[in-house]
Amino acid sequence: MVIKPELNGRHDLPDIRDLITDILAQGQLIPVVIRNDGGKPVLVAGFSRWRAISEINEKKLAPVKMQIRCCYTQCSEAEAFLANISENRFRSDVTAIDDARNLHLLMKKYAMTEDQVVRVYFPNANEPEDAKRAYQWVKGRVALIDLSPEAAEAFLHGRMKESAARAIAKLSQAQQKLIVEGKGEGEKITSGD
Repeated sequence: MVIKPELNGRHDLPDIRDLITDILAQGQLIPVVIRNDGGKPVLVAGFSRWRAISEINEKKLAPVKMQIRCCYTQCSEAEAFLANISENRFRSDVTAIDDARNLHLLMKKYAMTEDQVVRVYFPNANEPEDAKRAYQWVKGRVALIDLSPEAAEAFLHGRMKESAARAIAKLSQAQQKLIVEGKGEGEKITSGD
């Protein structure tokens, strides 16, 4: 496969340690995208996945050399570069509310235990202090599932700190709404940490 680093679209390469850990645990879930250029496959999108699998193979982190899963697309080099920019530019991070919903789904619908969820989100949390932080993170995120729509919006838009969001999530939806509108006793909660 031909790799043209200048077509990556990133000058600062992202840290791929977590991606390596995830690929080692789950396999390569999303194929990289390649195009045919005169009979040679050229990487279009998935530079971090390619780097991660290359490092896994180079450092012999897996018992068997990993093959990179690919899918072909037909495009010019310019179109490929634009596709890669689009993939990176419009990718958004998962929010704390997204995490809460995902964790809730894993535990309720798929009957995963808290231990299993911690292993999914923090596969390297082997030291006691790391494991403690991982469990606290999961508990804190799960608490956000009970936020009213108004409180969730205030939190997502930075008008409420996460500690305050976790605290008011214990209240009724009506009480949360009053606090967010500034009509409740909770103004102390939303301004403190």
